[in-house]
Amino acid sequence: MSAQPTVPPRTELRRRVPTAHPRILFLAEDRQTLLDRREETPYREFFAALQGQVDKDLKEPLPPIVLCEDLLVPDGDIWEVRYLLEGEAGLQRARAMSQPYGLICAQLQRQGLAHWLLADPRYLERGTQCLEALAALPLPATGYANTHTFNGATGAMATGLDYLWEALALARRKPLVDALVARAREFNALSVQQAFRDPLDSHAITYGPPGMLQAALALYHHCPEAEGWLEDVLRYFTEIFPGYGGDDGGWGQGFGYGDGIHQGTLHTLYVGAGINLFATPWGRNYGRWMMYFQPPYGSCPNFGDAGYGRPKSLQKQVMGAYARIHQNPYYQWHAEQIELPPSPLGAYQLSLHLKWPPPPPARPPRDLPQALHMRDIGWAALHSDLADGHHNGMVQFKSSHFGSFSHSHADQNSFVLEAFGRPLLIDSGYYPWYGSPHDMSWTRQTRAHNALLVNHKGQGVWNRSACGRILAFSSSPDFDYVAGDATPAYQHPSLTTDTTSYHLRKDIHAPIELCAYYEGVQRMRRHLVFVRPHALVILDEVQTRFPTSIQFLLHAPHSFAIDTERRQAQVVNGEALARVHFLGADFMALSQTDQFTVPPELGLDQSSPRQWHLCADFSATRQQRQLLTVIQVCRTGQEDQLPAVSLLDEEGVVGVQVGSGAVRFQLDQELVKLSCSTTRPDGTPVWFEYSPA
Repeated sequence: MSAQPTVPPRTELRRRVPTAHPRILFLAEDRQTLLDRREETPYREFFAALQGQVDKDLKEPLPPIVLCEDLLVPDGDIWEVRYLLEGEAGLQRARAMSQPYGLICAQLQRQGLAHWLLADPRYLERGTQCLEALAALPLPATGYANTHTFNGATGAMATGLDYLWEALALARRKPLVDALVARAREFNALSVQQAFRDPLDSHAITYGPPGMLQAALALYHHCPEAEGWLEDVLRYFTEIFPGYGGDDGGWGQGFGYGDGIHQGTLHTLYVGAGINLFATPWGRNYGRWMMYFQPPYGSCPNFGDAGYGRPKSLQKQVMGAYARIHQNPYYQWHAEQIELPPSPLGAYQLSLHLKWPPPPPARPPRDLPQALHMRDIGWAALHSDLADGHHNGMVQFKSSHFGSFSHSHADQNSFVLEAFGRPLLIDSGYYPWYGSPHDMSWTRQTRAHNALLVNHKGQGVWNRSACGRILAFSSSPDFDYVAGDATPAYQHPSLTTDTTSYHLRKDIHAPIELCAYYEGVQRMRRHLVFVRPHALVILDEVQTRFPTSIQFLLHAPHSFAIDTERRQAQVVNGEALARVHFLGADFMALSQTDQFTVPPELGLDQSSPRQWHLCADFSATRQQRQLLTVIQVCRTGQEDQLPAVSLLDEEGVVGVQVGSGAVRFQLDQELVKLSCSTTRPDGTPVWFEYSPA
């Protein structure tokens, strides 16, 4: 594989893209192969499921797409702004349009595929009706400049046309092609071209390349513009992508907007044009991000919008595909660990099965490093037993140069903790919709995360400059160390208006009173030492221009048992237990609540699990502090066996004794030296030291 593929010359692309249809997921010569294997697994199940679904489609008429009368206001705001101003009522109006539209898009693609495979005229007619329904959607009302509701029409029409192309009479096909060209022209200018102007425009980079690649492949050799569209998509992936990641394989917006990001697009490009962009460093390493931060047994909510409740079925599909593509036995292990009821393959999964070799035998990641630092996004994952979820303890830490921009939150220097597959300390809050009152006042604010507040105020929201960085990372068999500097995150303000995309959402405003911009923060550094198997030592260095109160926040899926006298809090989730020790002599008040400042909308306050929010409030007596916290993890019922925790009384050292082990920080201006010691269960003494180069 080449390190960085380049865009082939146009003459070479003309040779690579087949003249016959289809080109999306399957090629013309694949039809006979699929039919010949129709009685084999998994092809038999695929054909049965596809035919059953398209026959079911035919029993009901196509639903009409009824557009809102005020969908387009020529001299007013775009629909994307106006309907969200209405809150839940606006969302309901938008859904009334999008649901029948989505059903038609889905029917079109499966009816088209079924006709290409089975040559049943009923499927041709229903597929054509779907195409005509989408072609009738008026521009600019349903165009991308006014609303993202119909952005998928470009890809759906392209895929349907691709499968039905050879069967459609020219007279019936031409107006459909014309409608697709018109929609693709508008979409390309505002998506792929916008991605060149702003590689961090979340919607442009998410929606543009897939839709425009499908349009380019469907219309190639027929429409001259399609050649330029294909080259633009290729240029994006070879020159711009990944804007939110890098060679390490991460995606800075988190899993809510990064699960399998662009895997389908890269596979479609591989099938339709014979170009393997999985060969890029990011393409090769993406699976590591999922393996370490979304292990198959894990369910801990983590960083970014919709970072909770990620579907295991999607993880299984993504990692199973990467196992085939990269012949990676660890990825195959990840996929096999996710047990789901058997279900037939869809078209995309069948294409993967057909176009890539079988995966290698699964191998548990016992010989892989137990910790990983994703330099491209500023995340770190620390595990005690990555290969065994029944024994694993997992810490994830974030201090990212992407700041709180777009779908990222004001959560620099925050962490989450899971043990034995049970979330213990989590990212809190829900994601009803982007910029909802709950989202704005809670979920993306620092107070929703396991982080620090200064005078009850947090980091700047929607500001890429309100960022962090990982200062140090080192790993050994017994200890992991990671340190982050979130000082800029507290020194930059919340931006009052979302600038995530060119739409400039004027309806959303970040509450600036929640930001510590005026609180005089001079230093905000956090050091984490993971003492395997199940202890976490945290040192927070805080310096402000004047005495301030500091709030140390923790969030959990269950209530905390608070012991004020011992300066402890404890949380239990099933068989997992975490005990938190707040060390030192500073006055501190411990409190908790299960309430949000604004409850989540769309009924999530009733349907979603409750969450508890613990605050350790240190009074405003100092300008400079070193807060030392120890979190021990064990199985429920074994807490009496936890080793004793105590402060070390040594000159020039901030340290803690945990059983037979000790963690010592030596602080000297900008330098922090770390020394750790412990005794393994077999009696072997071990040491770990870290000193900046």
